[in-house]
Amino acid sequence: MLTKRGEVLFGRHKLVDGMFVMIGVGASILIFLLSTSSHIFGIDFAALYAAAFFTASGQPELVYHLAEHHAFMEELYWQTVPLIPYFYGPYTLLLFWPLSYLPYWWSLGVWQGLQMGFYLVLVYKSFRRPRIVVLALCFPAVFLNVYWGQNALFSTALLLGCIYFIDRNEILAGICLGLLCYKPQLAIMCIVAVVANRKYRCLAMVVVVSGVAALSSFLLWGAPVWIAYLDAISKFADISLLDGWKLTAAVQPTLYSALRLAGVSMIEAQCLQYLCSVLLAGLVFWVWRQRSSNDALSVAILGFATMLGLSYYIQYDMLLTMVPLLYYQKAVSFPGRADYLLCGMLWVLPVLSWLLVGLSSMQIAPVVFLMALLRCLERWRRQERESAFRNIVSNR
Repeated sequence: MLTKRGEVLFGRHKLVDGMFVMIGVGASILIFLLSTSSHIFGIDFAALYAAAFFTASGQPELVYHLAEHHAFMEELYWQTVPLIPYFYGPYTLLLFWPLSYLPYWWSLGVWQGLQMGFYLVLVYKSFRRPRIVVLALCFPAVFLNVYWGQNALFSTALLLGCIYFIDRNEILAGICLGLLCYKPQLAIMCIVAVVANRKYRCLAMVVVVSGVAALSSFLLWGAPVWIAYLDAISKFADISLLDGWKLTAAVQPTLYSALRLAGVSMIEAQCLQYLCSVLLAGLVFWVWRQRSSNDALSVAILGFATMLGLSYYIQYDMLLTMVPLLYYQKAVSFPGRADYLLCGMLWVLPVLSWLLVGLSSMQIAPVVFLMALLRCLERWRRQERESAFRNIVSNR
């Protein structure tokens, strides 16, 4: 990341880019070794495919019947598989429904190819440097998604699209953000930023896209699928955050999970997590209220606040870290040692945090995200002071 001009910029220095690529490949190999002992290849995609199959067969309400859904997943693999419910709302079936018209392994390949292409195109469009695309491909969380068959490539591409278009075309930004609402917890901070920055056409398009998706699912499949989903929500909460939390504690890099691992009670950990989320939303609102167009640091603050404020996400969603990381390095012109250390820690965090939980029952991801957020805020305040000084000088 260190260039000849002393800038922290990916894609400018072959030696450092190569080092990060090698670290990324090494971390991906380590992820493969960790995953083969605990995960069946592509198993998380089976949950999407089962939902698509039930929808295409005219029984979408079975998507939220845990026993039937799990039984279908076991039929796909002809072996015992872990319980992986379909956590998403009925409107998301519109996205995944077409996948059922291909055989399972073909469908998995098409899904991975489409979302990978979408992700890489948005990375290139956002930064216009081919080597940054290579680096984005070698980020360890990419392999995690490919092996598990997950959808964070799609989520990250939508977030990149929203950020890229927010100052260029609010309608397209709103479409990306509206689609990101298939995982509403990932979109909340972005919506706060949109409101704070007075991007009302973008906000209107978010409402339109989300509303049309919800209404379409109701008109296509009726009330039973929504009733089944609402009945299943309490089961989902129990599996992910309450009694079933221990089963996925190692791959939940949230503040809530870190507090639980540290011995904090469930209720206290939830209260602290939600308090943190509210405070972070206020911080994002304050920063984006003052944001000027194409300000990279405000995007980095939004990204790290999102990762720290989420009460539930799994290791593969750490691919979203690529967005604030890339925008942070874009904004920094005169780095210090802390910047190098921070970027390095963020780069290996998807595997490092997983390893440390297994070895020491300690989750460091929230600590690293807090460090990154504080560093971004420090530089943002310095940037604001310098901008105010230049304005004073220019007005004299």
